[in-house]
Amino acid sequence: MKRFYLLVALISLIVLPLKSVQNWNIYTNITHIYDAVEIDDKLYLATWGGLVEFDISNKIFTRTRTNIDGLSDIDIRAVDYLEGYGQLLSGTYNNGIDRLQGDDFLIPLTETIGLASNTVNEIVHNDSLIFVATKFGLSVFKLEEDFPFPLLIDNFDIYKGLSANDITSLQLSETGYLFCGSEAGIDYAHIEQLESVNAWNAINTENSPLPDNSINSLSINSDQLAIGCRQGIARVQVPQFTDWIIYEEAVQDTFASIYPVFLDSGNNIWFSYGYWEEVNLNIMENGNIALGKLNAQGELQQWTAAQLGFPTEKIMKLLERENGQIIILTWGNSLIFSVNERWVNYEANSASASLVREIKIDQDQKLWTCSGYIPPESNPPLPRGTAGVSCLDDGYWYNYSADNTPLLSDNIFSIEIDNLNNKWFGAWYIQSSNPYGWQDGISILNESDNSWSFITSSDGIRNNAIADLFLDDANRMWVCSLGGSNGGISVIDLEDYSIITTFDLYESDSRDPLVAHIGQQKKYFGGRFSGLRIWNDDSIPEDDGFYWSMPPFSDLQSGKVNDIITIEVNGREELWVASDNGLFNLAWSTYFNDQGSFIWYKYGTVIKRKAWYNNIWYGADEPSPEFWYIEGQERIYASVPTFPTALLADPFNQIWIGSDNSGISVYDLQRDTFTNYNMSNSPLISNRITDFAYDEFSGILYIGTDRGLHSVEIGIPGYANKVTDLSKALVYPNPFYPERGKILRIENKGEIAMPRGKTECRIYDLSGDLVNILNKDVYEQFSWDGNNKSGKKCSSGVYFYVISTPNGQTLKGKIILVR
Repeated sequence: MKRFYLLVALISLIVLPLKSVQNWNIYTNITHIYDAVEIDDKLYLATWGGLVEFDISNKIFTRTRTNIDGLSDIDIRAVDYLEGYGQLLSGTYNNGIDRLQGDDFLIPLTETIGLASNTVNEIVHNDSLIFVATKFGLSVFKLEEDFPFPLLIDNFDIYKGLSANDITSLQLSETGYLFCGSEAGIDYAHIEQLESVNAWNAINTENSPLPDNSINSLSINSDQLAIGCRQGIARVQVPQFTDWIIYEEAVQDTFASIYPVFLDSGNNIWFSYGYWEEVNLNIMENGNIALGKLNAQGELQQWTAAQLGFPTEKIMKLLERENGQIIILTWGNSLIFSVNERWVNYEANSASASLVREIKIDQDQKLWTCSGYIPPESNPPLPRGTAGVSCLDDGYWYNYSADNTPLLSDNIFSIEIDNLNNKWFGAWYIQSSNPYGWQDGISILNESDNSWSFITSSDGIRNNAIADLFLDDANRMWVCSLGGSNGGISVIDLEDYSIITTFDLYESDSRDPLVAHIGQQKKYFGGRFSGLRIWNDDSIPEDDGFYWSMPPFSDLQSGKVNDIITIEVNGREELWVASDNGLFNLAWSTYFNDQGSFIWYKYGTVIKRKAWYNNIWYGADEPSPEFWYIEGQERIYASVPTFPTALLADPFNQIWIGSDNSGISVYDLQRDTFTNYNMSNSPLISNRITDFAYDEFSGILYIGTDRGLHSVEIGIPGYANKVTDLSKALVYPNPFYPERGKILRIENKGEIAMPRGKTECRIYDLSGDLVNILNKDVYEQFSWDGNNKSGKKCSSGVYFYVISTPNGQTLKGKIILVR
């Protein structure tokens, strides 16, 4: 192979193996709650970002379980607790039901063992019987003490007792009657007679005063059933379904849909307005009334959010504790408790959205994320997104929206940090008729005095659909404005925010610059439809200027460009491009001639890469490691057909490649190999990667996905190590079993690294002979594989380590090695 890479920024060449990626974490939004159950003075909350614990006594959120902790899915729709068995059931949207006993996960309930659908809506139980409302019917299981998982009794659907399969609400009475609400009304039967089709009864508008058949919510107390539907609210005595009361006065002129309803122990009906829409993951048409109450005599009270001090009108469910305290589960603001005739909101600290569009790290090592998207003409808010900007500072989230700050819009599509540490937020175009009051253009936050400024087309930028922001080394901000008759690129002088110039994307009828990257030698622009354009000079581009070019092949002359990065290799600027048409690299090569030249490469799953040479893609018929994978090698995207979405070059000679549906591929430039991370072999919460950001001072890589933000430690370059003190050694595992594949870690306890500079660790045996000298690993700590300095295995026994720093600090300790 004739292509050699060396990142000149490296102080020393370090190869980062798979095992060096450690300490995965995930950050999701957990303020949107579907369901809750109380266990021993704790609430267990089903949220779209994981299973959350809330300590009721201390009024604090204590823990969030995600897939990293063993959950099969973080989108949790229902929870239930089997008291006699100590099992917590967590019903998910995608993977059935997880079963927890303490901190242990038991065999889950899935379609594999009989669940009607892995999409779970509700769960209730009666002793050992478990009733599960799913998208495709009702499943009934029974717990058997001598069996490792509940046994399926039967599934019920439209062919076996139900009027509709998708059960939206499920209630079980004290007398054993099961009530199933759906778009076709209410079906009910006694749990001892479910197997008999004749035992099932249907309640709908044809045989009852039910306001309409679309059931939003059911709630039961003794022999009273409250019903919330699209056209009103009712109360009825069950199981006879007699003494109907239809509360017409609760139906507003505009908002008739009731969601949810709750019958408390005093037979008061608490309710709110709206209906659940799964497509948008939102409560729709909820109006301005936050909470209503109908007492047993039918007297109606209603309150707005302002009257009650609520942060929202969107209520998902209500609960009542044994002491009569009402708890409200909200959609977006966590919990509201009734406390001494007033209401108190407890909101979990989390990012405002789970979707991550872009990530930036500022000069104070604060992390900033946004959650915007390119909307259709109707401009709907995005499920799990369009929630403004979030900032992670020392473990605490701060959220900025158009409601609580001067931010122009919640649909923020791009972020950049300027030379003064000001934050630039680019909003995507929103039609003037949008109902949220959002505007478009650029919002600029100066955190030092909490002041805001704005730049829009009236100030001279091309238009207000801000697709990308990029700060160059000359302290100029490059702004991509996409679409319309005047889409193009604007260059802003940061001294006074004046417009230096604007120009068109070269040979683009769509006027669609989506991505900008300003390299040391050239400037690169990617379009939403127009592919890649290059300005081959260090000057500012101009319309139809001499230095414009485009790639010589059709793959990058059109199509969507998702990301662009450059790296410096032996003094030359090399280019990486992620597009919907594939992964491309413009690199210096001596493969085709000894003098060398820049060659375009395209990477793939079948052929490792092809080279554009003599106006054709070369390499498909060349069985060489230069172009073909070696048998057994991991392939990019784990061989899954997909395309790259995000790129990052780390300090360890690697390119991180995010994909649309196959997680992450890490390309080792020195070894010419790929390592893949996806939902099957890592804690990744989603295989759709949206962005990367790397903090060199902590060694943390941040990974954006459409379902949450990950952080993972990948190592600290020596030049970024700021640690000076050697505190106390943390040595693990000790005893150390290298034959079990273990690596001994020797760390500076309480610090992210060993002291900077040439800190060494010497290993000695019992005789005092020097066994090995360890240099710091990619984490700027020490690791030992149990071999001596010649690479031979050390025998079982006691060994000693001595850590020494350049300024004379030392630490000593003992290691037990067992073969």
